[in-house]
Formats: sequence, structure tokens, C-alpha cells
Amino acid sequence: MAETSRYGVWSVAFGQSGDQRTQSTPAFWEVVEGRPSTETRLCIHRKGLSKTVSLYVSVAPTDRRSMSRSQNHVYWKMSAALAKNVQMLWEDPDAFLKRLEAAASFDVTRNPSRAPGNLAMLRAGTVLLGRYVSDKCVDTLYREQWALAYRHGTGERLRMESFRQLIPPLDRFWADPFPVQVGNDHYIFHEELLFSTGKGSIVLTVVDDKGPVAPPIPVLETDYHLSYPFVFQWDGDFFMMPETASRRQVELYRCVDFPTRWKLERVVLRDLKALDPTPALLFGRWWLFANTPAYGAGSLDELHLFYSDSPLGPWTPHRANPIKSDVRSARPAGRIFENHGQLYRPAQDCSTRYGSAVAINRILQLNPETYEEIEVGKVGPDWGPHVEGVHTFNVAGNITVIDCLLRRRRVWDGLARRSTAGRAAAS
Repeated sequence: MAETSRYGVWSVAFGQSGDQRTQSTPAFWEVVEGRPSTETRLCIHRKGLSKTVSLYVSVAPTDRRSMSRSQNHVYWKMSAALAKNVQMLWEDPDAFLKRLEAAASFDVTRNPSRAPGNLAMLRAGTVLLGRYVSDKCVDTLYREQWALAYRHGTGERLRMESFRQLIPPLDRFWADPFPVQVGNDHYIFHEELLFSTGKGSIVLTVVDDKGPVAPPIPVLETDYHLSYPFVFQWDGDFFMMPETASRRQVELYRCVDFPTRWKLERVVLRDLKALDPTPALLFGRWWLFANTPAYGAGSLDELHLFYSDSPLGPWTPHRANPIKSDVRSARPAGRIFENHGQLYRPAQDCSTRYGSAVAINRILQLNPETYEEIEVGKVGPDWGPHVEGVHTFNVAGNITVIDCLLRRRRVWDGLARRSTAGRAAAS
């Protein structure tokens, strides 16, 4: 068939290259063995090519308690990738053939192993039941809360023990910190979410060498969820592009009285669920990175890119969208920064859980047709006994700010609440 088809034989390859088990049974062994991600490829074998090539590679999160949910995520993403590549073939066949010639090869197993037997299925059921019980016990004993941490200084080595934590009250969390330095002052814009409402707003914490100057100040609140307050300067003004994915649009705010008064400047993208929108002025052009989930799939691994002459738009989608499909390093985690002439993009590693770590990716190629990056480092949660995750990394001047996911015992939180209430009543 590949000898007669001009555009080759298309197929979907599941699992890791050379692993017969994972290629024969999608997501089964990944779930049973606790692998954090599941790989899938859209492959083409064509006359004149001595190899099978992959046009689309997906590294999707594995649901630790459900094979069907893990498979469903993969199937929806592959459906979207197939439709996208058929459209590209229809629009420009010659360009599509050039992509085939340049695409990476993939070793497809010719003799995949058999489907799991009864003993394997029994083992799988036992493993999943054990995880369910373990997760329920952890949820009963502990609660999770995002907090902030920062440090002064610009040393080459990132020593996590040098960070100072900013712990929110028990009824809320703080996350997505974006620092701005004006003179000698450091302003940290971040999300504040009350557990009682589940809706985020944007607040401001001012810090100096001794710590917070005052409690967080409200900055921006709407009747819908706000998070990820990306603050930047352009044309002499401060702007903020927060995440407003629940409205299926990207909004841009201008500061009319720094740092507390902000006004909606314009909606720059509509009918798009864009998570953690991250603008950057690179090589004389504005770029906008954001995670946009495929229909039916999750929101952790599909990175899209747009470009424009101005942050006001209009924004043009990148030719290769999604430019990356990898739960380990796709979703934005802060500002793109430069170091020794190289550009770096922080991204969330959500393979083991949402917000488990921050991957630092060096940008290798960026233009309207192609995008390429490589992971060069990671900021993990291994710097504190109760820290479970990190998912934002930002630098401004001589201050570095992250957020960290804390695991706290529910019994101690309950005692702390009663103690606080008792002191309030006594006063």
C-alpha cells in the first residue's frame, strides 16, 4: 500500500519506541506500572522513504487510577492531530511532502505482544484499588495549599533553601507570582483564591529586604475567575494579561494608576480557551504562548503559539500549532528570560501531578513556521519536607519568585482555626 499511495500510509503508534507491550495495548501498562505519561504518534510510511516518520508526537498525562480516562485523553488528541494534518495536506501538498522528508523517524514494532491476559488484568485491578484507597486516605488526612516563596540576589546557582516563604491564611491560596521592580521596591502580583468561592482574583504583595511590607492588596477582580497575572511594560505603560480561560477569551489590561488601578484595554483573542497566556517581545515581533486543550482532552500538554506586531493584536496562529504536545514541559510557567545570550522558557511539568515542577526550556528556533526548544533544567519541590510542587518561576531585577504547593495536616489546620477564633473572641 505504501508503494502506491503518494502521501503514504497513515497510522497511529502507541507507546514508547521499541516497547512491544505499550505499543500493543494503549495506556494499559503505563497505568499499571505507574508511568507518569503515555506516548502516542501519528505516523506515515511512504514510498521513497526508508523509514516510518512521525508528524505528531503526544506525551499525554497518565491517569493513575483509570485506563479509560488515560486512553480517552490520547484518542481525542490524536483525532485533532489527524484533522489538522489532513487540512495542511489539502492546503499545500508540496509543503506537506517536504515535512515528510524532514520528519523524525520512529521504530514501529512489527510484532507487538499479545493483549494482557487474565493474570495481568487481575494484577491491574488490584493495583488500581490500592491506589484508590491510598488517595482517599491522603485526602482525608491532608489538604493542599499553594503559597509563595522568594529570594533576593542573582547568583548563578539556584539554592532553594535560600527562599523565604509567604504563607497565606488557611482559607485561601496564593499562586502564579509575577514580580515587578520599580526603583528599589518589588511588587509581586499574584492570584488569590478563596476556597469558599473557588474563584480567583489578582492581588499585590510588596516586599523589601525584610519581608512583606503589608498584607496583599486587591488589584483586579471580576465576576469570573482570574489567575496568572502576566504584568509587563510596553510603550511607557504597564499592562497585564491575566488568564481568563473561563470566558474563552484573552483580555489585556492597562494600568492607569500603578500599581493598583487597571482598566480593560481590549480583548485580544476571542472564542479561545487559552491557559496561562505568556506574551514576549522576541526578535522584533510579539509572540504569545498559551496552552489550548484539544476537544475532549485535558489542559496540561497542548502548547499553542501566536504572533503579532503589537500586544494589542491582531494575533496570527503559528503554522505548526500545537507547537508542542508534552505534559512534561508544555504549559507556560512564567516569563521568557535571557541568560548569556540564550532565551529560556519556563514550563510546567505536570506528568506526575498538576504543577509538580518547572522545566526550563532553551529556545532553539522561533519563526512563524517552526518552533523548537530543549529542556535544560528543572526547578523541583525537593527543597522542603512539606513541599509537593512548583509551577511558576519568575525573575525581576534581583528578586526571584516561585509558588509552592504545601501539604498540610487537616487536624493541625482545624486546631489553628479554633485557636485563631478563640483569640479573636477574647479580644
